[in-house]
Amino acid sequence: MLTLANPALSSEHLTGGEAGASLPTWDNRLTLRGDFFWSEIAQPVANVTLSTTPALITRQKENLGLTQARGFELAGEMHITARLQVSAAYLFVNSTVVSFAANPSLQGLFLPQVAQNQFGLQVSYVGRS
Repeated sequence: MLTLANPALSSEHLTGGEAGASLPTWDNRLTLRGDFFWSEIAQPVANVTLSTTPALITRQKENLGLTQARGFELAGEMHITARLQVSAAYLFVNSTVVSFAANPSLQGLFLPQVAQNQFGLQVSYVGRS
């Protein structure tokens, strides 16, 4: 694979917002959190495939027109004991190409570098010091 430089790249610009809430419950042993977010990136830098042969894929960094990411995250944290804690989170992201004048066929497609569904689980134990 070969990625060509592009001296004509311009800076990316992000516009967005986020709102969330946290709810401690069960004598502060359980905390539930939720967030909603929205962002638009103007002129994001992406690798665009220029040509493909059996021996070589040639790409170049280019500015896309506009991408958008909208989604939410739900998370919880529970203190099982004073030393043992369990945390879990789910993230949903709908990240798409809104506009790209150089290749309109990409409009409406998902960004392949952004997983739409993500889940995390963590168990923590703090030993004596």
